[in-house]
Amino acid sequence: MRTLTLALVAAAALAAADDPSGWTRAKWGMTTGELAAIFPDAKPNPPEKDAVLALDPIDLADTHFRVVFFKNAAGRLAQVDLSPSSKTDWTDGTFQRLENALVEKYGRAWKTDEGDITTLQWTFPTTVIQLRRIKLGATLRIVDLIYKQRSPDSL
Repeated sequence: MRTLTLALVAAAALAAADDPSGWTRAKWGMTTGELAAIFPDAKPNPPEKDAVLALDPIDLADTHFRVVFFKNAAGRLAQVDLSPSSKTDWTDGTFQRLENALVEKYGRAWKTDEGDITTLQWTFPTTVIQLRRIKLGATLRIVDLIYKQRSPDSL
């Protein structure tokens, strides 16, 4: 029984170590000022509701992305959204490259296909990562990657 308990504790510690606790150097709970210091090229006051900063472009999976940082009710970082800067990069290829990179880093994801929406999700103690692809017709896709702080009531 003691061996099983130690194995479970070790597995939990390993999972917690993989928790990104944000996106790259942006960590949950940071203020706008702290984010601006880390990302000096970020533009303040993007048009999205509750957004505090936007960064464009960053290179990820051979694609240029726009990154938007969102605050919670306390005004602190709670979500980061990434989407291809150009609609010409909203493709199945972009989705597949992101999926491959995330699986390599975090392991297999929970996956759901609901009609024209495919969602992959990785869940950590403080972070939920979602990669989504929405099919709009035969060729048009929307691809986005969302890092969000897990709500305290689900911890």
